[in-house]
Amino acid sequence: MTLPPDRGKPAVPRLAVVFARGAVSPGDLLRSLDGAAELLFVTDGSAHSRALRGLFESAGEVVELSGDPAADAVAVKAFGPDAIVTYCERMLRVTADLAEALGLPFHSPDTVHLLTDKHAQRRRLREAGLEAMRFALVTSPAQAREAAVAVPMPAVVKPVRGEGSRDTFVVDDADSCLARLTDLLSRPDRTAGGYIVEEYLVGVPHPHHGDYVSVESVCVDSAVHHVGITGKLPLLHPFRETGQFWPSALDGAAEAEIAALTSAALAALGVTRGITHTEIKLTPHGPRVIEVNGRIGGYVNELYGRALGVDLVIVAARVALGQPVRLPDGPRPARVHFQHYTQPPLGARTLAAVEGTVRHPRARHRMFTRPGDRLPGGVSSFDLDLLSGDADTHEQMLEVVDECAAQLRFTFTGHGAPSQLSGRDLRRGPRYGAVHGADR
Repeated sequence: MTLPPDRGKPAVPRLAVVFARGAVSPGDLLRSLDGAAELLFVTDGSAHSRALRGLFESAGEVVELSGDPAADAVAVKAFGPDAIVTYCERMLRVTADLAEALGLPFHSPDTVHLLTDKHAQRRRLREAGLEAMRFALVTSPAQAREAAVAVPMPAVVKPVRGEGSRDTFVVDDADSCLARLTDLLSRPDRTAGGYIVEEYLVGVPHPHHGDYVSVESVCVDSAVHHVGITGKLPLLHPFRETGQFWPSALDGAAEAEIAALTSAALAALGVTRGITHTEIKLTPHGPRVIEVNGRIGGYVNELYGRALGVDLVIVAARVALGQPVRLPDGPRPARVHFQHYTQPPLGARTLAAVEGTVRHPRARHRMFTRPGDRLPGGVSSFDLDLLSGDADTHEQMLEVVDECAAQLRFTFTGHGAPSQLSGRDLRRGPRYGAVHGADR
């Protein structure tokens, strides 16, 4: 027997997409969600989002957040959404609050707190028996002095809330730890929520790969499906990312151990639905959790789209809407799919020029910046470009990346004479001039 459609509810579902600059570009967002639902874009008040308003209005309705949670909930409710989703780290809390106010499924506010507060996350993982490192929360000079003594050195200092390795440093001893914290706490633009000081996890060294991986997971009704374990290219000082690849170079036993740890961490944090991106350090004593993020990882959708034909943007939307999703569960691919992103030298302030064109049968290149663009300085990751490609082996991947990087030359300016460096030079992480961003 076929029941007639419910005339009181539209045949096409309605999806609220909470947007700010994040892991998914506006173009990818619109392409992936085209035809999936009637869309409401709930945007922050940034200049970036306002510049995109016309683009979003071509695909759906737009509500700009006012900063008044009650008023924002009323504005979103008027659209009549069936579900809500975000692809941006900094919008997780807003999305959770809207979901709770509107009775829509999403991470609970408690879970979002654990996903976005690094100190609370460490504490919960320790309570679950998944964490043994020592760490301390610092919100005042007194706590800074206590942390410098209590946490074994070397240690990592990073914001309790943040992304892109912003204001993240390695400190070698108690004196340098206290000096770094004193500087961070004195800044007028210091991060809300304070800083966490935690033991530095020493990784297993590899000559050409990073000593960490990420796990891309989809959670539906508490069931976890790990789409893949993503290998990483080496970090540049202090924690700037340079690329990733899939499949990883790890064996099946190592990947199984990493997957089990990730599942346990997600359960401990109360994650029951949505997409997560979990970073795992590879140590001599086994895998350790770096952090769990409650959203798609940067460029992960592009990587897995090429490698597996899976669109994680639409997967996240379908999970939110309660629709069935099909995820790949087959053998590892015959090829290695990779991405590489060029980082500017620490201390550079402006990208003055870019010369050369990347030409390679196994790769595609896209610039994110143009001559004249200001650079943020500091020590956060800032991707000048994206190189995407594939190779027959992990060794060939490195050769392709190196060949492509050598075809580009970048000129930077700062507080000294202009500096010209090839993409190959930049893979080694040079610094611009005597005074560099890491010391500011």
